[in-house]
Amino acid sequence: MNWVPQYSVRLGNSGLKVSRIILGCMSYGDPKWGGNWVLPEEEGMKHIKAAYDAGINTFDTANACLLSAYGGYSNGLSEEVLGRAIKKHNLPRDEIVVMTKLFMAVSKTDTSEANMRIPDLDAAGYVNQYGLSRKYIFDSVKHSLRRLDLDYIDVLQCMTCLV
Repeated sequence: MNWVPQYSVRLGNSGLKVSRIILGCMSYGDPKWGGNWVLPEEEGMKHIKAAYDAGINTFDTANACLLSAYGGYSNGLSEEVLGRAIKKHNLPRDEIVVMTKLFMAVSKTDTSEANMRIPDLDAAGYVNQYGLSRKYIFDSVKHSLRRLDLDYIDVLQCMTCLV
């Protein structure tokens, strides 16, 4: 089943219509980022295809979040999984809504940096690579588009995390 209008609702006052159920992609990526509840790529891709076939046309992901120690978006891999699923399953870009978020830094190395508290990020070399500055927003969107392998994002959400 493909997306049908009666399963959609307006997203606030934006004029954008989204499916009544939105598939959150936080748990798709690599279990090394959060343990056994994080699903590997192939499993996540199956979920995305099944959701689309069930009439869900809206997918929510993010670059990373402070909860990455618990699997939060697998340090950007969630965006990659969603992008690859869109390509692999030929989901029509004009029929789906892609939502992503920004605020936290994406780790440059491994899982140990994903646990850093915001005050420690600058000292670790992440100056201007997190937060809501104009520079970071532009850089984050550029990197998210690359990970998603898309030309545009439908909804960009600015999330704040615990410090």
